[in-house]
Amino acid sequence: MHMKLISKAAISISTLLLSFTFFENLIESKPLFAKDFELKEKISNPSYKLGPGDRLEIKLFQMESFNKVLNVLPDGTISLPRIGTLYVEGYTLKDTNLLITNKYKNILKRPIVYINLIQARPVRITISGEVQKPGIYSLDLSNDSELQNYSGGISNRVSSKGWPTIIEAIQKAGGLTSQANLRNIILKRKINKNLEETIDINLWKPLKNGSSIFNQYIYDGDSILVQKSNKLRADELHIISRSNFTPATISVNVIGEVIKPGIQTLRSNVPLTEALLSAGGLTAKSNKNGIKHFRLKENGTIQSKIIKYDPTTKINEINNPVLLDRDIIMVPKNSLAKTTDAFRTILEPARPVVDSISIYRLFNN
Repeated sequence: MHMKLISKAAISISTLLLSFTFFENLIESKPLFAKDFELKEKISNPSYKLGPGDRLEIKLFQMESFNKVLNVLPDGTISLPRIGTLYVEGYTLKDTNLLITNKYKNILKRPIVYINLIQARPVRITISGEVQKPGIYSLDLSNDSELQNYSGGISNRVSSKGWPTIIEAIQKAGGLTSQANLRNIILKRKINKNLEETIDINLWKPLKNGSSIFNQYIYDGDSILVQKSNKLRADELHIISRSNFTPATISVNVIGEVIKPGIQTLRSNVPLTEALLSAGGLTAKSNKNGIKHFRLKENGTIQSKIIKYDPTTKINEINNPVLLDRDIIMVPKNSLAKTTDAFRTILEPARPVVDSISIYRLFNN
């Protein structure tokens, strides 16, 4: 009997120790999990902070005379009955509710405050780097964006509704340039006066693999930097050109021995052969092996190369490169055409004399 009691006591103590260990681990793991969740929550969707232009509806329970609809003023303040002016810029809705409640406690016994954000202010952001029109933009909950090429031709219009995202911000800036690095887009956001958060965004994977996209929401004061890619392959340019990140068309100037010389409006990132076809094809005087391709680089220098034309050539960097906006293609004359034109130039001044002799002979016969 004594042994049974000792055995039962030992089992109870072991069970208690196991339970204590389990709950100790559970308690220790909770803060870690909560911390990780809060960090993820903070990165993806931070709490909205009030600023000038926000429209608020503020109500007090069973106090209709205190209810008010107002805008946050340019100085970041609001004015409420009986308590006067309050500074709310940078406050969350929860913090603003607490501030107003504490102020009304000075004159009311148990104030119950409700705050609704009726209309959010436009989101002001900065976009720089490899976009068509870098600058400062203002986005609201309903946007119409125009994807443009460098020449300013509107290619297509994109409409969106709801809270603005990074993709809509890029579209608002006219879309990406042909040198944009979709694998390295940097979003910077101020958490407070002394802390800035940096988020790296990769938009290439969804385009390439069809994987789910993390279309980051943007907030007032955010800045977006689209990095430059050192070199994109022809197949990558083709994939990007079909997306809604870039303008649908580019402008290329085709001059020289083509049927219809001039500026050609083409689909983004098409090869050189398509530009020549758009210009009506080559004339009989053209030099197919001496076509010149010019490209103005960002540093102001001009890159040029000589191309041997073959309409059956597939896309490649040597003889059928992918064209960019503002490229120039010059088709020169062949040797025979140059020689013929040279003789014509030499004989051109003698034509009036020859014509006079012909007229003299006509009247004297």
